[in-house]
Parts: sequence; C-alpha cells; structure tokens
Amino acid sequence: MEKDLNYFIEKFEAIPVEKWGTKKFKHAGRCCGFGHLGCVNAAADTADGVILMRLLGGPLPAMDFFNVNDGKGEYGKLGNTPKERVISYLKSLNK
Repeated sequence: MEKDLNYFIEKFEAIPVEKWGTKKFKHAGRCCGFGHLGCVNAAADTADGVILMRLLGGPLPAMDFFNVNDGKGEYGKLGNTPKERVISYLKSLNK
C-alpha cells in the first residue's frame, strides 16, 4: 500500500481529539501529529514520519507541521484543536 496524504488524513481522523497534544511528541498520554506516528525525538524516528516529511516537502516544510499542530501564527486559523488543524492542513495540501 502506497502511503499518501489520504493515508495520513484517515489515520489522524481516527484518533480521538482528547489524544492530541501540543509542544511535545508525547506527553501525559497525548501526542502531536508526528507523535501519533510513533516519533519520539524527531520526525524521522519512524518510517511513517519519514514518509510524511517527504510528502510535506522535506525537513524544513515539515517544521511547519509542528506549527500547524500547535496552532502558531496563521495556522491557528485552521481549527480549534491540534487534530482539526493537522487534518485541515493535510487536506489543503491534497488538492
């Protein structure tokens, strides 16, 4: 199975909103987007992290993904929760 943006959108949609967190990969039972892919210290910690990073355009654009998750700057307009923001962002890239 080829993992594309739709794969990650569906994966993130299935995760309950209360399992999402900000500012850290994993903390107190909550995870950021990359944390939900099993990443602990870097986006490249897991195969899925590497694939998503590539789909986002590489390491520097992947840094924006953390800002999306955390709702920093303009990314805060994408939704009220990390889950909403991440899914909205991925869907916007998938057009």
